[in-house]
Amino acid sequence: MAKKVKVYELTTNGHGGFSKWMVKGIKDDTEARKVALKGFGKEYYSHNLISYYDDYPSKYGNDWSKALTIKEFIKLARRQYKY
Repeated sequence: MAKKVKVYELTTNGHGGFSKWMVKGIKDDTEARKVALKGFGKEYYSHNLISYYDDYPSKYGNDWSKALTIKEFIKLARRQYKY
């Protein structure tokens, strides 16, 4: 069985609506805050909108294989929030 990694939900309310990003490979809440800040930038970051969501592979049957890795999230979020 593969090693379990955590999946976090990183949410921002930038650009006129909430946007949720599922990111796998984050170790803990502290790292999740740093990753979200790096991706969203100060303007769209909120520490209240970050939460541990599940594990990958999930014991609940969720398929997180297409969830973003940390590097993918930062690259896409920076492109979208352009800071």
